Amino acid sequence: MEEKKEVIKGRVGKEIRLAYTSKHQTPVCRFEVATSIEGVDLTVWRKVVLVGKLAQNFKVRAKKGMRVFIEGVERLVKFVNEEGRDIEYLEFRGESAAIEV
Repeated sequence: MEEKKEVIKGRVGKEIRLAYTSKHQTPVCRFEVATSIEGVDLTVWRKVVLVGKLAQNFKVRAKKGMRVFIEGVERLVKFVNEEGRDIEYLEFRGESAAIEV
């Protein structure tokens, strides 16, 4: 399956969470962006993940409510939780990020 890059733009929802992977201590930043569909009065929340230096730099600069632009690809995440339930959700993996000034 070919991954198509796209740009999402919107406002940061809750505060940005920064964590580190246990194996290599790689920074991983997770947050949600409220986007809207042109011509329709509808807000769509997108789960966003940034990795590495991009994650660290973004966490320092971006705050809740700021307008952001994220370029990357969307992918389906699937796993089985501790209770044995199948969980699926869409996640946007950012490759670059900018904050509107």
